[in-house]
Amino acid sequence: MYCSQCGNELQKGARFCPSCGAKIQGIHDQNSDVQAVSSKSGDVAGEKPHDIQYFGISMWKLSILSMATFSLYEIYWFFKNWQAVARETNARLSPFWRSVFPFFFCNDLFKRVVTSARSRGYTEGYSSGWLTFAYFVISAMVRLPNPFWLVSLLSFIPLLTVQRAINFNNSRVLPNGGVSDKLSTWEIVLVVVGAIVWVLVLIGSLI
Repeated sequence: MYCSQCGNELQKGARFCPSCGAKIQGIHDQNSDVQAVSSKSGDVAGEKPHDIQYFGISMWKLSILSMATFSLYEIYWFFKNWQAVARETNARLSPFWRSVFPFFFCNDLFKRVVTSARSRGYTEGYSSGWLTFAYFVISAMVRLPNPFWLVSLLSFIPLLTVQRAINFNNSRVLPNGGVSDKLSTWEIVLVVVGAIVWVLVLIGSLI
């Protein structure tokens, strides 16, 4: 049995979802729950969640590139995922603005991802609301005084949960999984430059 609000797997006899706190209205099988989640997060744009191929990237690569670019890579991550949504659904949305202002739209994206993955048999679940909250709080720590603002650079951590669902979804959409796990030339350059900047930042923080 799965929660109709967030897709989290429920224990038999549960009255409330331990992930999002939603009241369980009745007993449903997995297929009906997948459809319920779809109606909550996908029907607004009119897309078929299982048709979307999101931005596939290994979690270690997402972590490294996010850290190396001081979280700027996350803008690109959001852009590629919204671009996938716009391409597959023909929805009238702007991937650019939704990636530049992710806090207003990431909850919607997280819901779409888990819905798409669930429709293909993904058994793990997450609360898009809590992930959005975590992403916002960690990112907002950039306002902290030196050196505590560095904690904000861990904002990619909530995205890893979403990326796991994306990679599962893509493994069902494409034969090879569609996951990028090797650094390209320009990505290697980013990592090297980022490492140098990191050293300078750390030195500056200690002086």
